Order: sequence, then structure tokens, then C-alpha cells
Amino acid sequence: MNKYSFTEKLHRKNIYTCILVKGQLTNEKNGYCYFGVFLKDFDSIRLHFESQKPFNPKDFNCIVLARAEGEPTDEVRHFMNRKFSFAEDKTILEISRKTHGPNKN
Repeated sequence: MNKYSFTEKLHRKNIYTCILVKGQLTNEKNGYCYFGVFLKDFDSIRLHFESQKPFNPKDFNCIVLARAEGEPTDEVRHFMNRKFSFAEDKTILEISRKTHGPNKN
């Protein structure tokens, strides 16, 4: 699954996307979580989801952007679209303007 384009390889450590996960929270109520994840961590998250084990975004170097019980409100959906380019009908990869981690440019 490591077939990245030239641009993705060039900016791999700075490419991220936002993901929406819905499911049962630790309090056994349904909820949602929007989180940002860098491309380098995406494959480990994908494999974890396939295992169907409990998931905590912070265990995978993700940045929690919004979370709550129930469904996202229209206000939250609009905010996620405007601020983080999140779209429920497509995947958008963005290049972070800041570098993260110990190997900053």
C-alpha cells in the first residue's frame, strides 16, 4: 500500500487528512470524533480498524479536532469543512505548513 506519488513522497511527513469516526464511546453511548492524521500514520490506523479493536486517536499521533456524544451538528460539520477542508463525500489530503516531530525542516 506504499504507492505514493512524487509529491506525496516529497511532502510525506507533512501531508494529513481529517477523518470522522462514529461509534460507541467508553461510556457506552454513541458519539463521533473528527481527528487529523498524518499520512505516515494512516496505514497503522487502517490496520487497527480492520482488527475491530477499540480505537483512541491519541494512540496513533492523531490530533482530535472535535468530539461529542450523538451526531455532529450542522454547525460542527460546517466548521470542519471550512477550517479543515473535511468533506463526507471525498478525501482531501493537505500539506501542513508547519513541520511536526523531531525532524523539523
